Amino acid sequence: MRRFWLALLSLIPVCLFGQNTIRGIVLDSLTQEPLQSATVFVNGTTQGTATDANGRFELKDVSLPATIVFSFVGYETQAIDLAKNPGNLTIKLKTNDELPEIVVSGKKRPKKSEDLEYFKSKFLGDDRWGKNATIKNEDAILFNNVITTKKVKVKQGWREYEVDAEKKDFSAWASEPLIIDLPLLGYELYVDLIRFTVEEENYHVRSDMLGYFYYKPYENLKRRKAAGVEANRRRAYYSSSQHFLKSLFDDRLTDNGYIVTMTEKVVKGRKTITTQIPVDIRKYASDAGYNMMQIHGLKDHKLR
Repeated sequence: MRRFWLALLSLIPVCLFGQNTIRGIVLDSLTQEPLQSATVFVNGTTQGTATDANGRFELKDVSLPATIVFSFVGYETQAIDLAKNPGNLTIKLKTNDELPEIVVSGKKRPKKSEDLEYFKSKFLGDDRWGKNATIKNEDAILFNNVITTKKVKVKQGWREYEVDAEKKDFSAWASEPLIIDLPLLGYELYVDLIRFTVEEENYHVRSDMLGYFYYKPYENLKRRKAAGVEANRRRAYYSSSQHFLKSLFDDRLTDNGYIVTMTEKVVKGRKTITTQIPVDIRKYASDAGYNMMQIHGLKDHKLR
């Protein structure tokens, strides 16, 4: 099961370069009044804070370039990409008076409790990591879940018959940053969830997420507990897709224990056999500049 929060965890940088201190003030765009307790964080890191009674904030040891995110309940989230230290920032947040419009159609619409359980299963996962994670402010999550049914023809041997095929279009967003407790990893995860979508049809599942996040490590862990948390963090990272991609980028797939295979159909006599053959994926990779890599020539191929 793909866990979005675990994918986010693996993006946390392990070191900082070009450290800067980012300061500023957060105001209401209409009244120009300071916003106290607005959340300010560096997207994808463990660096976050809240504004004081005068709306002011300070983030230390920020590695640039970085995306600084500003959010407050009832206001539109604002994100600013910084390539260099801007000096003092003045951020004016606009009120968000309108919730996204919900269009309900189709034959069936689950209850909110069912929506919530479905969201948690897809976002948190249903394995050991997900089952130990808790969303502290579940009431902030809003859902739109439409299930439609249509007749499709299915062949089985010489027979052809119709069955009901179900399609699920699921989306979720949050009215305030979600606070997710991850006790096995020693983090609280803050997610400003703009959109989370899942499409299911004919046993195919496609999911996507748009939002901003940061992690807040537990403080004052006892030595034995801290050692267990560190071991869990390493286990989570080394089993993640990001570790695979970094190994690919560094040309260390074999060194890190990865074997990539491609699904191929082989004709033997009158039979067509589906088999897995090893493939050197680096042969399909090229430098895209800006420390990026692109894979080409593998369209419609299934890799494992």
